[in-house]
Amino acid sequence: MNHIGLIIFLVGAMLRFFPGMYIDENMWVREGETVPIPGTSKEYYLENKQFDLELYDEADERFQGVMEGSDAEHIETFRTHSSLYLAQEDTTVGAERELELLSEDEIEVNQPLYFDNYSIYQLDYKMNELKAMTFEVEDQESGEAAGTFTVDLNNPEDYYELDNGDQVYIYDYFANFMINDEGVPTTENNVPDNPAFIFQTENDAGEEELTFIRIQRNFEIRDEEDDPHQYAFSFAGIDTNHVTGLKVRKDLTLPFLIVGGSIFLIGLVQGSYWPHRRIWLQRDAEQNIMIAAHTNKNWESIKKEIRELAHETELEEPLDQTDKEYEEEYEERDRL
Repeated sequence: MNHIGLIIFLVGAMLRFFPGMYIDENMWVREGETVPIPGTSKEYYLENKQFDLELYDEADERFQGVMEGSDAEHIETFRTHSSLYLAQEDTTVGAERELELLSEDEIEVNQPLYFDNYSIYQLDYKMNELKAMTFEVEDQESGEAAGTFTVDLNNPEDYYELDNGDQVYIYDYFANFMINDEGVPTTENNVPDNPAFIFQTENDAGEEELTFIRIQRNFEIRDEEDDPHQYAFSFAGIDTNHVTGLKVRKDLTLPFLIVGGSIFLIGLVQGSYWPHRRIWLQRDAEQNIMIAAHTNKNWESIKKEIRELAHETELEEPLDQTDKEYEEEYEERDRL
């Protein structure tokens, strides 16, 4: 029985490596964003309509002892107002898939969203992530403003047109700026925690101008002997949004693990507290009935039962191979 339970349990563990049987993935969704749910082959989509963070009431007398003398935020709960969508199959090739609204739910701590063997748990959050940056451009020769433009940090455009008709191109963009070991600017990841830009413009003389700009840093990329650039960039403002962290889970192997583990434990209990007993009866050529028995524990108990059985049926009681008398008789037969 133990072996059967162990085999079923191992089969369930192996099934976790098969696609679609076990999913344990994290997903980050910004407010207003609709993304495919990991592990669903883009069949289901989730929209983060709004993220809420609730704090304990500092005026509540029940929490005064804990909050007193602490500047940290005391979070009571946080939740995501979400919409669940199902992608339609008959969408035109090359076009965006049409989404059918299935439900609108609140995903809160310890209150997950369940659907089609999936469950989505509220796991984490990130408040006030940078969403967009607005820049002002000034014509230093005339001293007049050339215009403003706003860059979506998660989906920047190739170029932006200013009020005076000139265009600003994004020569390079680093969402999370860093300098690598070779001294080359790069990005650590695609999360806009420390955005940096190299903007390209063209002055009235038709010459290309490159400007590097990031938070608290702004300088022109030019040789020392070159004249200052015609266009100067400066920050005009930022826009932020909240990001929710969710855990997507699906486990179709759990029934195998439960059944296999239960059978194994039952077999373990049986093997530990119930003795294994076997009794054999065989008639030989002379029509004599031979009896034998074996057990893994409580030898005296089975000997007593066989003694009673032999007495009631007039069978000859077998000898115990562990008895000294049997050993002496066996040695005498061996000598003969």
